[in-house]
Amino acid sequence: MCGICGIINFQNIPASPSRPVRVAEMNTRLWHRGPDEAGDYHDECVSLAMRRLSIIDLAGGTQPLYNETRNVLAFLNGEIYNYRELREELLAAGHQFRTQSDTEVLVHLYEEYGSAFVQRLRGMFAFCVYDRQRNYCLLARDPFGEKPLFYHHAEGELSFASELQALLANDRIPRRLNQEALPYYLRTSLVPSPLTFFADVDSLPPGQLLHVSSEGVRLEPYFRITYQPDPGIKSLADAKALIEPQLRQAVERQLVSDVPLGAFLSGGIDSSTIVALAQQLSGEKLKTFTVRFEEQDFDESPIARRVAKYVGTDHYELTVPNQTFTPDIFWMIIERVGQPFRDSSAIPSFFVSQEIRKHVKVALSGDGGD
Repeated sequence: MCGICGIINFQNIPASPSRPVRVAEMNTRLWHRGPDEAGDYHDECVSLAMRRLSIIDLAGGTQPLYNETRNVLAFLNGEIYNYRELREELLAAGHQFRTQSDTEVLVHLYEEYGSAFVQRLRGMFAFCVYDRQRNYCLLARDPFGEKPLFYHHAEGELSFASELQALLANDRIPRRLNQEALPYYLRTSLVPSPLTFFADVDSLPPGQLLHVSSEGVRLEPYFRITYQPDPGIKSLADAKALIEPQLRQAVERQLVSDVPLGAFLSGGIDSSTIVALAQQLSGEKLKTFTVRFEEQDFDESPIARRVAKYVGTDHYELTVPNQTFTPDIFWMIIERVGQPFRDSSAIPSFFVSQEIRKHVKVALSGDGGD
């Protein structure tokens, strides 16, 4: 997990002297997303920054990453799962790489295909590509919105960040309640994208691009989910034959890492399926993790233990005493999310993530399978 942020203004040049300072403060609020290192870039039009959790090309992946002429640069939060295939295509087309990082494919893909390159990506991502010659920035979010990106646009200045608390570290953004968002939350416990609880602060919707230039700001969808029944699926066996190879490929792509990798295992069908495939595809024993509270009516850990034994993982069972959960932890979780939400599963997720971090740097999970 990394974090990106920045302020872009192609209309009011020269730049405000306070802009790099504001972005530095925004980036400080993202430290927990990327404790390994920081990167930044500043010129008269933009101030961009990021915090990095090093997963791929630990030594060479420092951001931003540039094209050959250094006219195009990129900051990425996330992972491009098919970057190796894309890299080979780009090398064959004559592009030159200086790292093994997945971020570097973005600048060369942009050179080759323009903003349409996002259609070639498979992964979870939120990124900013800056074309210095054109005075143009492209922001994008992955098709299913796994990686967050929030922004505010006023008086020619666009600010963006991976978290609301980082965005609001820009003291020029007013803190006002979004009256449109509140009824959604009270009725459904959700705030639909692009709304947030803050007026004039939006979440970039999944599968959309945000074009930023001297002409202004423009949203463009590049992906829409379509639900078309497949008449060829006539039985459970047909459905399994369709899903299994796709799921296997998805898990295999997400096992690419230059650091230790593990997996959440609750014992449910989603995490159990992912763990089983990951163990089959891994060359060594996969570390799996289950969390349980000391006092709880429903305990899935025996099921998780059976799954781990069956597929042959190196299994860890983490017990959290009930008194460990304090008001300070509650407010820290709320602060990370940035706005109210009613999903109590964030509490055990926080504890298991905290414990897993002692053993591995990356962990697969079954979230989203439903």
